[in-house]
Amino acid sequence: RGLRTLVCTHQLCLGGASQYLAETLAALRRLGAIDPVVLSPIGGPLRERLEALGIPVHVSGPAPLHDLEAHDGRVAEISAWAATQGFELALVNTASPLTLAGAEAAAVVGLPGIWVTHETYPPAVLWAGCGPGFESRLGAALGWADRVIFQAGESAALFAPLVSEERRLTLPYGIDLERIDASRAALDRVAERRRLGLPLDADLLVCLGTIEPRKAQAALVQAFDLVADQHPRAHLALVGGVDTGHSAAVASWASASRSADRIAVVPTTPDVHSWLGAADLLVCSSRIETLPRAVIEGMAFELPVLATAISGLRELIDDGVDGWLCEPGDTVALADGLRRALAAGPGERRRIG
Repeated sequence: RGLRTLVCTHQLCLGGASQYLAETLAALRRLGAIDPVVLSPIGGPLRERLEALGIPVHVSGPAPLHDLEAHDGRVAEISAWAATQGFELALVNTASPLTLAGAEAAAVVGLPGIWVTHETYPPAVLWAGCGPGFESRLGAALGWADRVIFQAGESAALFAPLVSEERRLTLPYGIDLERIDASRAALDRVAERRRLGLPLDADLLVCLGTIEPRKAQAALVQAFDLVADQHPRAHLALVGGVDTGHSAAVASWASASRSADRIAVVPTTPDVHSWLGAADLLVCSSRIETLPRAVIEGMAFELPVLATAISGLRELIDDGVDGWLCEPGDTVALADGLRRALAAGPGERRRIG
């Protein structure tokens, strides 16, 4: 049956780190390597997917991240439960503060552990919103893990003060190419564009990812506005709208722009392959990323990609060879990148893709 594994994650949304976990657990179960039980403080749509695979999921409720005494109570509860479950291994997903209680409980029970991070924030920034004493507890918890996995060399370097070199492992994301090939074979580009309400002759730019400040979709809207007049067939779709003030502000910004009739803000959806199949160009405008899953999947769809030159994206893309890069946090540079990509002819786009 594989090793009985306690899996501690931050939430079960459709974000890249959660999708990574769901695919990894499914693959490891197919191999007979693990028999997992998932513990998360926040639920989400991936819970149903995991339970359909026969993986038990426990949603524990919000983590007490401002009260160390309450946090210790949560650790005691989890460790008392875990001690009765016959666990042989712990897998912690993300360095979010939301995973700390599970990681500390695994250490109390004496489990060996693997910790997979997904962040490109310095730990001090990542944990800045927690109460006194929590950041030092992260360092101690990371010291428990036998291996700490990073997706990009830059991320590993940020955690070097807390994780010794022999325990750091850089392992870039993988994706399920067979599933993507099957999706591509089944997709009818014209039918998908009609279904999505897109002009058949549009140059469609798609940005995939939860709308949040670090992904800089507002800057992308502004950059698109700067180039739209020169490229009248260009359309922009921001796929990742959520129920937050920031997401609503980006949608409001888009609707007030000069190019509002060619900008769509689309709610987060598990059906990203339809957008990738309909797109002409994938854009990643983020200021902070590790190695965006959306970019890797876009490249697997043979889409040309324009991305900011940050962290794992610099390791993934050679500018002008298999994508285009531009400086992060610079709206004018992003607009110049859009001009460069939109000016490329069909042959150039195919070569890049």
